[in-house]
Amino acid sequence: MQLMNHYNKLLLASLDPNGSYVIQKIIMRIPERFRTDFNLIFVSFISFVSTQKFGIVAVKKFISSTKNEQITAQILNTIRNNFMNLARDKYGNYLIQYLLEKWGKFPEGNEIKELIIKNFKILSQIKYSSFICESFIKIITEEEKMRLLQTLDLNEIKSQNNPYQIKIMNLLGIKINSDNNNNNINFFPNQMQMQLPLSLNNNYMQNNQNFNNSGNQNMNIYGNNNNMNYGNQKRKRK
Repeated sequence: MQLMNHYNKLLLASLDPNGSYVIQKIIMRIPERFRTDFNLIFVSFISFVSTQKFGIVAVKKFISSTKNEQITAQILNTIRNNFMNLARDKYGNYLIQYLLEKWGKFPEGNEIKELIIKNFKILSQIKYSSFICESFIKIITEEEKMRLLQTLDLNEIKSQNNPYQIKIMNLLGIKINSDNNNNNINFFPNQMQMQLPLSLNNNYMQNNQNFNNSGNQNMNIYGNNNNMNYGNQKRKRK
């Protein structure tokens, strides 16, 4: 019990830059006879320590050195129970990104991915949690992308006009036109959109016709004004 009390103090010390450094050294060098107790205590603190500037560094070191399946299962359980709180936190979101990077291609990462897909809509609307969406898009499969798109209402996204969410949609290859006079949502990737004929855009033809009917006169006026101004400048120089 006395040993566990010391560990509790050390874990709280991880909130300090020097204390975090000490914790990282302990994680790497702790004797095996003490490791089980230490791991169990550390896992219980992960949801709190991960939200601290220097604590998240110690947590990442702990996870990188953990090979015990029981500890891995406890880490996933902690993430499951505190997912949104961590995702919205300034530092906690880095834990989920780290797990996604480390476990994304392994069975352990499937549950992290499922949590992201399930909560993608709200994650993409918040500054810090949108970073998780960006990391997820980098490793997303086509199947996961299709499942993800099925959870989103693109018209709702357009009406909300959330800058973080629009950025995420662009990364997914979906261009949302934020022009209030155009309610179209382009579901094609940006590269494909550049190759589409302009005739596919109904509003383009109408706007182009209006421009031809009403804009030529203004263009001539502006052109005359520009010429007059240019002539005045030349006369002043003389």
